[in-house]
Amino acid sequence: MGSDPIRGFTIPCSIAAAITSDILDFPALAYHMAKDLIVDMHLGSEFETHLGVKFVSEPIPYHSDTKQGRYVKLELSDSSDTVSAIYFGVDADCKDVNDFCGAVRQNQIYNFKGTVDRYQGKKHLKLSTAYLPQVPQEIDPSDFLPSAGLDTAQLHSRLLGLARDIKDGHLQRLLVMILEDKEIKPKLLVAPAATRRHHAYVGGLMEHILEMVSIAETMCKLYPNLDRDMMVSGCILHDIGKIREIDATFAFTYSDEGRLLGHIEIGGQLVRRAMEDIDGFPEGTKGQLLHLIASHHGEHGDIRPQTLEAVALHHIDNLDAQVKYVDSHLVKNLDSAWVELFKSERYLNTLFERPDGA
Repeated sequence: MGSDPIRGFTIPCSIAAAITSDILDFPALAYHMAKDLIVDMHLGSEFETHLGVKFVSEPIPYHSDTKQGRYVKLELSDSSDTVSAIYFGVDADCKDVNDFCGAVRQNQIYNFKGTVDRYQGKKHLKLSTAYLPQVPQEIDPSDFLPSAGLDTAQLHSRLLGLARDIKDGHLQRLLVMILEDKEIKPKLLVAPAATRRHHAYVGGLMEHILEMVSIAETMCKLYPNLDRDMMVSGCILHDIGKIREIDATFAFTYSDEGRLLGHIEIGGQLVRRAMEDIDGFPEGTKGQLLHLIASHHGEHGDIRPQTLEAVALHHIDNLDAQVKYVDSHLVKNLDSAWVELFKSERYLNTLFERPDGA
């Protein structure tokens, strides 16, 4: 069996196994097995399931007292979680590792087989086989996006309701136009707020926005000088560039445009073009809203907040991202997590850094 990328490619631990005839029956297994979700995998158990590849390394040399060789590090995901994985070569010439790297690519879905292990206190997969499914069109890529079970249609409806409640006619028209745009809406329904640390699941961006609006509403009551229309508009649009910064095909990875420009620049361009389609959009309102988008990273960004609304928006954004990060960590790890998290030097060193993609 050859390495036909359409019909499938098998990479067992031993290259010798790859040329035996018994793997010809392997494709039939791919669509008749129970799917093992990452969240349900237990230490020491074996698994065989479809997973998406978020990252795959080049071959990495290793040495020990008894042997040497190469291995490959991966980051794999499905709708339930993301997990690190490793593939160790056994051939002295590392041919199996080189073949593995040549066949397994980022942003593809494979059928993986292996065992569940633990590394540095976290779930970790040791891979023995990777197989590109014979009929990839039978797989729905959205099944591999991290999910929190959100009703994304309802979230979008709530956003539209907030937009229509805006009193400023120009801002209201701008928000409704963007939220109902036929190219923007489908991406917004799926978009996460970040690739990993907070709200990193389908609909996460909309959930993040709605949580920010709730905080902003309270802030406006405490500080009457805040412009509510501008605050709500800033919350809804501050991260709109993430719909193009983050590729949500089957795993949340950064697009080429996202890496080159970032969501702040992308979002600013998107909103500016929408403003140009609205006759008589006031220059002052335009400048204030674009400043909210440009400065919402605060001291971690290129533009510092220079209005009352910009200062408030930056801190609301960071507050929701940081609290969500800690809360989701505790929920995942339940009883003992808070001890490990809050005693972690890495956590203490990064707590007040900008969360991933916030």
